[in-house]
Amino acid sequence: MEFRRQALYKVNHNSQICYLQAVLNDSFDNVQRRIIIRNAILREPLWFYEPEENKPVLFYEESDNKPVYFREESEFIGDGADFLVLVPIDLKPTNTQEENALLIKMKAQIDYYKLFVKNYIILWV
Repeated sequence: MEFRRQALYKVNHNSQICYLQAVLNDSFDNVQRRIIIRNAILREPLWFYEPEENKPVLFYEESDNKPVYFREESEFIGDGADFLVLVPIDLKPTNTQEENALLIKMKAQIDYYKLFVKNYIILWV
């Protein structure tokens, strides 16, 4: 009967955000249900010239004569993540070994339900 219950639970939940969030809250924060899933923020770059020109990026503020930091192209893709899993800092174990074990369990749950092509990042908030 327990196997049947678990199988029905897995069939009734899929990769939709509401179901994935429910699965994580059922497993790791059943009482307060504070684990949230958000879409990753995709940042658009500001180009000074076309990227095909392959010119070095050198830009200075005349007011303070200091170079301005420019992000690499990989940083504009939202760190490669399609969604973010926001976990409350209260759930973070104090022991590093326990934290790694919790993250492995959480990743296993997410990987089971998420679509194969989707990437994610787990953040403590």
